[in-house]
Amino acid sequence: MTERPVVESLAANLAVFGTVRIRPMFGEWMVYVDDAPAAIVGWSKLYLKLAGLSEADAEALCGNVEQPYPGAKGYARVEPSCFQDAAWVERARHARSVAPARKPKPGKRR
Repeated sequence: MTERPVVESLAANLAVFGTVRIRPMFGEWMVYVDDAPAAIVGWSKLYLKLAGLSEADAEALCGNVEQPYPGAKGYARVEPSCFQDAAWVERARHARSVAPARKPKPGKRR
């Protein structure tokens, strides 16, 4: 499991999108932005959730479509230096805003 100080350092980059909260999950960490799942931090890497983008668009934005674990979809590994580029942050913000809304689980009322 990635050490918490490393997780906090990587997750702090996501503050450009909103309020960040982290929780241990499945042996690594889930990062929430404004209470919505936004990234996975694992193996000392940050994987941004970009479910609204095609693989080609995610690769164009992040330079890769590396997933955090086998079978995962809709993530891309992001280098922390990307968050220093204001144009990149705006493109990532837009990509996150067009992601499809989460569907409620069957049997749950909202």
